[in-house]
Amino acid sequence: MSNERQFVENTLGLRFNFLLVFVSIIAGAASRPDIYEVIRSLMLTFATVICFLLSLAIERSSNQLDIIIEQLKNTPDHPIKIVREKVGESGSRRWIIGIVIPRICWMILLVFTATSWSFSLYYIVNPNN
Repeated sequence: MSNERQFVENTLGLRFNFLLVFVSIIAGAASRPDIYEVIRSLMLTFATVICFLLSLAIERSSNQLDIIIEQLKNTPDHPIKIVREKVGESGSRRWIIGIVIPRICWMILLVFTATSWSFSLYYIVNPNN
């Protein structure tokens, strides 16, 4: 179980870091003024879907890690149990990385996508503006 914890923890960290880099790149690309509104809208739509799928994978890894750590806490003489007894049970904050931040990222992209599509449709209906 310790090896599995290490693997899942590394996977969670890699996925979370990839999500942050991906959202940063998309935000930078979407803020460029020299691309057409429709292309920006399509890019943001695609990025929102990818970000949503990444957040599902991150949430699944976080849930797996919670289950593994819960099992290891109940194992006598395991370092996780010993450390938790000495530090105290303050609760995990892993849900911030595993659930909150990924959901915020794709929701922000969703808002940007909706706004971008509204501008795109406005320029399609009113081509003179």
